[in-house]
Amino acid sequence: MTRLDLRGPVRVTIGLHRHVLWAALALVLLAAIALPAGRWYVQSLADDLAATGCKVENSVPGCGIQVRGFLSRSLCVNKVFNYIGLGTGVLPLALGAFVAGPLVGRELESGTYRLGTNSPSTR
Repeated sequence: MTRLDLRGPVRVTIGLHRHVLWAALALVLLAAIALPAGRWYVQSLADDLAATGCKVENSVPGCGIQVRGFLSRSLCVNKVFNYIGLGTGVLPLALGAFVAGPLVGRELESGTYRLGTNSPSTR
């Protein structure tokens, strides 16, 4: 469905917030690319450590530097993964704030919110 197929308020809303929607799409695609790239990087670190003959579980003398380097780089990648996960979790909230903010502001400015708050309702 293209933008031309949409009618009415949906088309106006998408047209109004197209920059935010494009930015959100770019962030999701960036996260989708970064996660497999990070997994490939950690796998290459593990392969490099295995090539030296050292193991993390039972380190032998002379392997301390290699194991420490592997663990520190793995920890950095783990932190990046956590930040990416946090960012993709917060993204819908930020997108909602950018889209709903002007709509709520327009309701408050025109005073139409009083219609919903003052109308009687039964149990």
